[in-house]
This record gives sequence, structure tokens and C-alpha cells, in this order.
Amino acid sequence: MEKKTKQKKIRYGVVGLGNIAQMAVLPAFKNASMNSELTTLISEDAEKLKVLARRYKLKNTYLFDQMEECFKNQEIDVLYIATPNDQHKKIVDLAAKYKINVLCEKPMAVTKEDCLYMDQIAKKEGIKMMIAYRLHFEEANLEAIQMCRQGKLGELKFL
Repeated sequence: MEKKTKQKKIRYGVVGLGNIAQMAVLPAFKNASMNSELTTLISEDAEKLKVLARRYKLKNTYLFDQMEECFKNQEIDVLYIATPNDQHKKIVDLAAKYKINVLCEKPMAVTKEDCLYMDQIAKKEGIKMMIAYRLHFEEANLEAIQMCRQGKLGELKFL
């Protein structure tokens, strides 16, 4: 009989606790409990941080100006960035310094140059970075793709 090895759960931190984090990101962790756990919240809003930490039963909370302390403490393996787009580059730069992998909300950044920089720093520091884009999994889009492949829409020029 083959022995199963216990895989360590991936510890996530979420920075930015606005609408996308509250409506989609944080609630989604209940569906990822086999291999992931939400351990840390980071926000510029101390009251929101306290309320959400209580709701999700988290003790690791940091304000934005304490983010580097969080990274130094090695409490997370992956940082989900849900801040305003103009902050993504700075946060990726700091996370990469501490070898923390990144899942960044779209758009990746506000300029092409910032995107290229983020890509380069992730490669240089050896971290994984991914942009959170989910529309290609939505039912309506999957159905549209299937219709295209089945030729139900005629000869397509582009999609």
C-alpha cells in the first residue's frame, strides 16, 4: 500500500480589502481549504482590518506601512494583491525581495513598463507571479467557445 505524504497548505495573505477582496477573494478560501489557507490580512484601513480579521478568524493583520514586517515574519507563501492598480508594482517589488509568490488582481499594472518590470523582478528573484483573470472559466464564455468550435456561429473572423 502506497503511503500518502501530507502536503503543507499554502499560506495566503491578502493585501487590499476593498470590494473585490470582500466579495470574491476572501469568501473563496472556504472552497480551497484542501491545499490553501488564508492566514494574513493587510490594509490601510485599521477598522476594516479588525472587522474582517474577526469575520475570518485571523490573528495576523498588518497595516500597509507594516507590510515589510509581515514579509520578514515569513507568515505567508503567496500574497494576493487586491489594491488599486497603481500600487501593484511597488507591492510586487517588496514581495519579491522576500521571496513571496504573488497572485495579482488585473490589470497587472497601469503601464507597460510597470508590467515588464514586475515580470523581470519576479524572474530575477525566482518567485511565481500570476494575474487573477477568471473570465475564461465563466459559464457564458465557455458556452460561447463551445458554439464557436461547433461551427454554430458560422465562419469566424476573430474572437
